[in-house]
Amino acid sequence: MAGLAWEYPRRDDGANSGRTSASAPQLGACILVFDRGMVSAANLAAIEVAGHVYLSAVDPDALASVPLWDRWSETIPADDWQAVLMARRWVPYDAGATLWYREAAESGYRWFFAFDYARWRLEVAVQAQAIAAVEAWVAQKNADLATARRHRQDGPLRRALDDLLHRKHLTGIIHYTLTPFAIPSEATQGRTAVKSWQITLTLDDAARRAAQRVFGVTCLQTNAPDTLLSSAAIIGWYRRKNRVEEAFHEIKSPLALRPLFVSRSERIRAHVMTCVLAYGCTMPWKSDSGSITDPNPRPRYCGS
Repeated sequence: MAGLAWEYPRRDDGANSGRTSASAPQLGACILVFDRGMVSAANLAAIEVAGHVYLSAVDPDALASVPLWDRWSETIPADDWQAVLMARRWVPYDAGATLWYREAAESGYRWFFAFDYARWRLEVAVQAQAIAAVEAWVAQKNADLATARRHRQDGPLRRALDDLLHRKHLTGIIHYTLTPFAIPSEATQGRTAVKSWQITLTLDDAARRAAQRVFGVTCLQTNAPDTLLSSAAIIGWYRRKNRVEEAFHEIKSPLALRPLFVSRSERIRAHVMTCVLAYGCTMPWKSDSGSITDPNPRPRYCGS
């Protein structure tokens, strides 16, 4: 397949302005695998016009816009979840039956919903921990507000609560109310009563269950016909993409290779070779653990 390579010529102001170039090296036959957050709608249209085969994971925040979402999104019970998925025509991907998927053609594309029960349990537990953390924070804050020595305004308190709920991904799941609270004058040594507040939390259980519908779910979209890529190959390609990302993460974080600011080409090559060799040294113990070479690794984010 022929395509146009992408260049970033330098502008007068020093910025980059991307453009395609017919004279640049051409992109041959390949399968493009990416997460949707990394590719704009215009890029996706250009890929399709060029006739390339691609596989894209839909952003979790956009799952509700997927044509099959309302029909296929499941409320997974804690017990007998495998029987429930099997009755609803989900198919196990690996021998351990840790990753299940469904496939269909809709709107000119092939869609895959992959469900990882282990990841679902983890994300449910993380959500429960986040709720407990918010409740603990509010309990401590109420104790502090009940013994305030100066007047308290509700504005900073609301901003702190909104920020906490946003960071814990609980906006819309936990609601709060602020009730004015006056500390009696005898507790303030004869001064005017201190105006304070008390926080009351309300958990929206329906919103919590709705948020859990995306837990453990990865939605894949591809324009590849089934004659080119089978269902197993689609998931396998996405797993490969995750392994590449994990390799970069290993190089940057656990190996703790500090940034080296080099500019000469031979030094850049030497630094890259050092990083790759360091990562290669970690492969034997990873192979022993089965996390890299196992053909059916325990899936994380659709089987990373």
